[in-house]
Amino acid sequence: LYITRDKLTLDDVIAVSTEDERTGLEAQLGEASLWLEEDGFDATAAQYKSKLDGLNKTAKPIFYRRAEQADRPAAVAHLQQVLNMTAEFVARVRNASANLTEGEEWIKPAEIDALLALANETAAWLETQTAAQALKKAYEDPALKSSVVANKSSKLERELLYLFRRPKPTPKPKKVKKAGNTTTFNATASNTTTADDNSTSTDDAKAEEAKADEPKAEDTKEESAGTGEDQETTLEEDDKAEKDDHDHEEL
Repeated sequence: LYITRDKLTLDDVIAVSTEDERTGLEAQLGEASLWLEEDGFDATAAQYKSKLDGLNKTAKPIFYRRAEQADRPAAVAHLQQVLNMTAEFVARVRNASANLTEGEEWIKPAEIDALLALANETAAWLETQTAAQALKKAYEDPALKSSVVANKSSKLERELLYLFRRPKPTPKPKKVKKAGNTTTFNATASNTTTADDNSTSTDDAKAEEAKADEPKAEDTKEESAGTGEDQETTLEEDDKAEKDDHDHEEL
């Protein structure tokens, strides 16, 4: 009771209430305080509740308008942020889906259309209620309530995150065709190898043929030995002939 009475003198409470409301509430607070001092100790729970309900009926509208005036700007700012995020997301998805064929989209066009429709509906509601709130006096019940704004934000944000968190499929790797130059190079390399093999085979054959034509070392040795014997025989025959001639002359 005493705390509520002190609040009636605050500037933000005065701004959202009329003089009659504050005077009437202050009078009720005084009566309730006096009742507690005289009859409060013997009062029942039902009597306490009845007195409290009477005070709340007068006090709640004042303090509700005070709370709304403090909470509304942040709630509207958050809703506007969600609207902007939704618009950016829709544009990004549509741009990304422009180059995709049917069946490749990770988000269906109908889902994007539904999200955009909800965002447009919410934006139109916000514009209408903001204009209505501008016509309201601070001590009148608000047309744009922060609790309703928060509900609108939550609904739109839930639908946005549902699509935003859906993973984008990984693109399948494209098959790369083998270049014709590679095949030609391989064929050229094969031909080169074959030519080298043929050249090597020819050189080997020539070497074998030349080797076959060379005289063996043993045959050359034997022929050399045979020639020496023949020369010795000829010399012996010459010496014998000279001796016979000499003997003949002596006779």
